[in-house]
Amino acid sequence: MELTPPPFVKPKRKKASQGIYVGKEGIGKEQFRRSPKARRDKEETRKTLSLKVLGLGALVALFGLFYIQHGYQMEARLEQIQELERQQRILLRAVEEQRLIYDRLTGPKEVYQRAQTAGFIPSNPADERQLMDPRP
Repeated sequence: MELTPPPFVKPKRKKASQGIYVGKEGIGKEQFRRSPKARRDKEETRKTLSLKVLGLGALVALFGLFYIQHGYQMEARLEQIQELERQQRILLRAVEEQRLIYDRLTGPKEVYQRAQTAGFIPSNPADERQLMDPRP
């Protein structure tokens, strides 16, 4: 069985825009001096990123304000509904009172008393003549 060596992988090289190594090997710290184009690109990236973050923050704040405003509107509408329900209960109570008064005025006892004061004579059901059919 022969072992084949691993395929050769070309090492990645740094582009010129990523910086040029200027540090000392003895320090163990790599320092890069960025080219002017790389600096501009980095600043533009920071600016666009900060603008995106600010835009997103403004959008979240706007939605938050809309949510809070919606909450206050719903609370005001709930108060209006409760006020209308209270008025409805008052009106229903007044209608029931009027219905009770009407029922008292048109009930059989009231009609009987008014008929007596008007001069009507109460009839006795036993005094009524019952007609019978002469045919058997």
